[in-house]
Amino acid sequence: MFQKRYRGIVSRPYRSRFRVSRFVGVKGFRTLRFTAVSLVSLRSRFVLASQLESMRKVIRKKVKRSGNLSFHFFPYLSLTKKPSEVRMGKGKGKIKDWVSPVLAGSVLVRLFYPRLAVAKQALKLASFKSAVPLRVVSYNAGSVLNPQFSSKKKSS
Repeated sequence: MFQKRYRGIVSRPYRSRFRVSRFVGVKGFRTLRFTAVSLVSLRSRFVLASQLESMRKVIRKKVKRSGNLSFHFFPYLSLTKKPSEVRMGKGKGKIKDWVSPVLAGSVLVRLFYPRLAVAKQALKLASFKSAVPLRVVSYNAGSVLNPQFSSKKKSS
């Protein structure tokens, strides 16, 4: 599928077979193969293309445009909205934004940067730009993420 660059990152599909889409399930990336710092989602929600772009800008500003940044989600679903005070019927509304479904425990952003403290701080700043609750995780080679990220275990 061709992708269109729009204001920095790939923010929407270049072409789609149908104008609007139905929301379907998605599989997340949970296996990590390299040593890096990443943002992991704590809940399943939709992430807007504008949120991904603002996260990219914050990270790039903090790490001074160096390092290797990779996004693991692409906003391929269209979010439609009918204008206010419009009567029922007359078809589905116009495309308002593009979204990407994110599962709990999925890696959203991965950053390879030599200074670990700066990388963690950049991803923490980027996590404030998203509607999905995110956690900064640093990991070793070949580790598998657990979808349950509870920091405090309940004692019975």
